[in-house]
Amino acid sequence: MLTDISHGFSDLAASRCLVRILNMGGKITKASSRVSNMLNGLNYYSIEVTMNEKYYHIQTYGKEAIELYAISMSILADKNDMSKDRKRFDRGSGEYVDTNFS
Repeated sequence: MLTDISHGFSDLAASRCLVRILNMGGKITKASSRVSNMLNGLNYYSIEVTMNEKYYHIQTYGKEAIELYAISMSILADKNDMSKDRKRFDRGSGEYVDTNFS
């Protein structure tokens, strides 16, 4: 089941919602690589987050779309960097090994 969470004109920032879900064990499962510009001129960005086999679709508009894009890309980049770091070396054997267990 997909739960829609729309933001852009509300008090609860989408970025806080995303961070809250990730802190509770959620994962970003789908994220666009760009912010879209709608016909009416508003920016639009959405991501899908999964937690406990539930899917959340976070949609944002305007400035919040740009903010959510920046935060989600930063989180994904950090995750990729950490994954690369774990694959680089094993000090004990001195070899390049994959130590990523997730």
